[in-house]
Amino acid sequence: MNLNDSGCTNSNRKLKGFTLIEMIVVIAIIAILSSMMSIVLRGFRRDALIETQNDKARMVYTAFQDVLINCEIKQDVTMFDVREELANPAISATGAVLFFRVSDTSIDGKANVNRSTGIGDEIHIMTSYSAAVPNGGIGGQPNIASGSVWAKGTTQNVGGHSGYNNYSKDRNGALDGGATLWDKWNTAVAGRIDPTMEGTYVVMLDLVNYEVRSVICRNLVDGKDPKTGLYDPSEVGPNGINLNQYAQEADNVTPIGGSPITLPCRAYFIKNKAAENKAAERGVYIGCYPFSEDVYSAVNGVPNV
Repeated sequence: MNLNDSGCTNSNRKLKGFTLIEMIVVIAIIAILSSMMSIVLRGFRRDALIETQNDKARMVYTAFQDVLINCEIKQDVTMFDVREELANPAISATGAVLFFRVSDTSIDGKANVNRSTGIGDEIHIMTSYSAAVPNGGIGGQPNIASGSVWAKGTTQNVGGHSGYNNYSKDRNGALDGGATLWDKWNTAVAGRIDPTMEGTYVVMLDLVNYEVRSVICRNLVDGKDPKTGLYDPSEVGPNGINLNQYAQEADNVTPIGGSPITLPCRAYFIKNKAAENKAAERGVYIGCYPFSEDVYSAVNGVPNV
């Protein structure tokens, strides 16, 4: 028989387990670590979603810069003229803001007619001119024109309107809902915008210098635009937060090293990474390229610092 140092047999030794306090401490440590891991994972997910939107904005920026290079070579920006009478040598387009969505469906969730590129069935174009436009401008601004162009065959009820093929003239005077001009745009971006780059896009262009100023990409929700997209301050997003509380609202901007520019419409800009994170914390994922602080020295006359 083996004896231990105290003279007791090994069979008489009692095994000692964890005390209740020790168990509570271990459980508490595990809970804290799990909580920390959850926060870290949420941060990783948020950053990944933001970066995805930024990547898409960057790709659209490149696509439209290519479009503007072709416009500069041809000295022709008539693809921004949404009305026939705007193709007038006496006035010239100076800037534009484009709105479009990349998805398989229309804003009403119906399948798009267009399947060849990522621009969907509609592009909304707001263009500023060097002088007052014929037959009047919009919104009290005589030098601003606006309109949507639609893919041929888009006769479904879209956004409260029906029969778009018959509701407006394009710049060639055809009663086709702007389909002739839409075809021009579809050709221009073919191969440059991936149909899988789902989102709502705003593209701001300087047509004097043939430069893309900024692109903003917003995620779709269940395949649909979140509320009114990216240009309506009345939108109430997640947690009741208005769009203008996490994006810069601008009617005019001053480029770095340039002169002030009046925008064709009120637009929203993402100032920097911190602004992106602030929006993401409220459940809104917006990508931007480039950030407005990298492009403008002032927004609405306020220094962009």
